[in-house]
Amino acid sequence: MFLTKYNLVATTIDGCVYYSVLDLCLILIIFVDDNMTCNIKENSIEHILSFMNDVFQITIGYPKMCVGLHII
Repeated sequence: MFLTKYNLVATTIDGCVYYSVLDLCLILIIFVDDNMTCNIKENSIEHILSFMNDVFQITIGYPKMCVGLHII
C-alpha cells in the first residue's frame, strides 16, 4: 500500500490525516479522491508528489478548496 511504503501513519484524531514518521513536517490529508499535502520543506512535497504520480493518476496544483476547506 502507498501509505505504508512512504512511512505515512494515520493520526489518532482523524483517520484521513496522515503524517510521515521520517519527516514530521509532512502532512497528507486524504478524503475519497481528494488529497492535500503540506510541508514547510518544498522539496519534500515534490518528492511525495512524484512518488504518488508513479502510483496514481494525479493532478498537481495550488488548491483553492480541499474537502470543503477554503484555502486563502
